[in-house]
Amino acid sequence: MKVFISHASTDAALAKRVAHFLREAGFQVWDDTQIFPGDNWGENLAEALRESNAMVVLWTPDALRSPNIGHEISYALGRLNYKGRLISVIAAPPEQVPKAEIPWMLHKLPMFYLPDPERDEEGLRRITQALQEAQ
Repeated sequence: MKVFISHASTDAALAKRVAHFLREAGFQVWDDTQIFPGDNWGENLAEALRESNAMVVLWTPDALRSPNIGHEISYALGRLNYKGRLISVIAAPPEQVPKAEIPWMLHKLPMFYLPDPERDEEGLRRITQALQEAQ
């Protein structure tokens, strides 16, 4: 399964940690580290969204303000190949990312809390398990 990680650009380190964990579990993961200088960013992003069949959205305070995340989620919600494979991860303490600020259409989909992503390996395992079950 190919997994797309949607995140704010300021959360690149967090996205790399999640990507590493997912790759260790055998998933193919696309993240923006696969875009090289001179590449067409928008074209590469669109291709990655088309080729992926799961999405992990990393919600942080910066992600709540990112218009790109909304576009990526809208794309995934409109595609059958993502059905049941769109996972939200609140990757900050709850007071920094209130669930009420996450788009309402995601509230019925799998949602995980990772208040300390640097140390919470159990939370990362739960995300991995959810993706494995959705295959």
